[in-house]
Amino acid sequence: MTLAKTDPGAARDLAERWQTRGGAHPADHCYAVALVGLKQYKEGAARLETLAQAMGHAPDSLRAEVLDQAAQAWLLADDPARAYAADSAALNLLPGDPISSSTAPRRRAARDGTTRPPPISTAC
Repeated sequence: MTLAKTDPGAARDLAERWQTRGGAHPADHCYAVALVGLKQYKEGAARLETLAQAMGHAPDSLRAEVLDQAAQAWLLADDPARAYAADSAALNLLPGDPISSSTAPRRRAARDGTTRPPPISTAC
């Protein structure tokens, strides 16, 4: 996903080709993150949420990470309510997990609309 950081347009094009070749969830993730890199925050966030739902057989930790990325994108889209919902859904997947619990301050800030998110981590 280095490409998504350095050239999100090229990453989007690569993800589209990957999707047509059966890239499944990894290709969908790459596409969504590329959209965020292209400042299409709402569409990227929505795609990340959809992806997390579609990943029903994936480990909860992976689904939570995708939801966390969706929350970051919603913050970039200036939609703190959706960010809070996505972050809460991520936390609900990993109750009692100390790493997930560390996102609580960011969730409160998202709910209150008082902060911008850190950059989205990428893997395509």
